Amino acid sequence: MTRKFDLAIAVALIPILGTGLVLMDQLGRFLFYGIPAELLEIDAYKVLVSSLSMIVVGCALLYAGASFYDPAGQKPAVRLVFHLGFAAALTSPFWARDVQFGARVSIPTVAFVLFTGGVFFSTERWLRQHRTLRGRERLSGLGLICCLLTILVFLATLTHGYLGERDRTSFTFVAGSNDAFVGRTGELLILKGYDPRTRCFVRARTKLVTVESALTMEQRSVPQLACD
Repeated sequence: MTRKFDLAIAVALIPILGTGLVLMDQLGRFLFYGIPAELLEIDAYKVLVSSLSMIVVGCALLYAGASFYDPAGQKPAVRLVFHLGFAAALTSPFWARDVQFGARVSIPTVAFVLFTGGVFFSTERWLRQHRTLRGRERLSGLGLICCLLTILVFLATLTHGYLGERDRTSFTFVAGSNDAFVGRTGELLILKGYDPRTRCFVRARTKLVTVESALTMEQRSVPQLACD
């Protein structure tokens, strides 16, 4: 009965987390361009794709962790070191590009890796105690783990959306201008001005044009963006 209850909670959370993933990914993109958060919107297709992606990635992580790690007989310190190393490898796509010799250590990056490793360690510890916990303690532990995992997934999705736009080199521009199409809200297209001299987008100004407008669009490649 308890296992069925836990499974029912997990299944019920999938659409909610899928919606949250869409919002956080879009928010990360909007933060990079300086687009007001009020223009955020979602649709059923994006929620469905994000929910399926979350299931696939989650299963892949569980499989990878189970394949490379056997917690039986390991001391807590050894398990913590493993989870921190696993977290560093897992989050490397977020920070590897910024690693340079002599560069300053990024405190947010270190905090993100430590938080990820801590969530993995806490999850494994709760799973080890899962069978011995009863009633309120079990529900409390499940709530804490779900909260930590949700925060982790949302932070990772926000970072993914931000870095994904930073690493882009191909954009759709309005022909004859430096206004790039970067998003859509309702019946309006979101345009951001690109400055070739600084290789950055003008964050202070956001243009909105109607879909019905007679615009000629062209695909154009730009050098690697120099702004964060």
